[in-house]
Amino acid sequence: MEYQTLYYQIKDLMKQGGGVDPVLGIRLEKHDFTSAGAMILPGKSKYYCASHKTIFTENTEAQPPKGKDTVSDKDGVDAVGPPSSQPAATENGSEFKLHPLKMEDSDIAENRHFSYYIMHPVRSGRSKGVILLFHGLNEKSWEKYLPWAVSMVRLTGKSVILLPIAFHMDRAPKNWSDTRAMQKIAEARKVKYPAYSHISAVNTAISIRLGNHPDRLFWSGLQTYQDVYMLIKKIKKGSVSGIAGDCTIDFFAYSIGAFYRLFY
Repeated sequence: MEYQTLYYQIKDLMKQGGGVDPVLGIRLEKHDFTSAGAMILPGKSKYYCASHKTIFTENTEAQPPKGKDTVSDKDGVDAVGPPSSQPAATENGSEFKLHPLKMEDSDIAENRHFSYYIMHPVRSGRSKGVILLFHGLNEKSWEKYLPWAVSMVRLTGKSVILLPIAFHMDRAPKNWSDTRAMQKIAEARKVKYPAYSHISAVNTAISIRLGNHPDRLFWSGLQTYQDVYMLIKKIKKGSVSGIAGDCTIDFFAYSIGAFYRLFY
């Protein structure tokens, strides 16, 4: 099968939310995911560490938890985060009033509740092998990775999991991928920062966010680490459909995804 034909075939299957393609020999499943790692993101007024049973609040010394003020520690992940909320964004001119770019990271719902995909071989029984596919920086769509995933399933006989990195793919507000909206902001930034030679609609959202708070790279990376850790725990418990609890787990990573891979 030609690459282009394969690409459009699997792309249509993803748009449908999953299904079986007997020609490609794959079964695509869509799963919902809630990020326990989101509890450590900047923007909250308080953070709770389950290990030390301590609440950290803005500009105050750490205090033990008291009754209903305790922040929930869902799934047993220590919710230790930065001790204060983020300062206001530095680009405050009217030309930068695209609301999602000004939101606190902890308030972005798309990053907490999202979907991931599992591509299985078409066969009965649970997969004995899994490959976690990590994408690159500033990616907004799985489309280019779909033929990769199909090839890995067909060549290895293993299931491939496509789990998005924090604030990427559908874990980010759609406005960040709106070319028209981002182009307006990019043009305004070109006027404001004439020395910046590579400003474009494609990199505007990530440039503003990391320019305002470079530590976002660390916190989103830590969130991603915890998300993958929780997913692997679910796999090992046998609670992910189509995958055996005693399966082998491998990684295939690209760009910044290869950097994240070093932590597992």
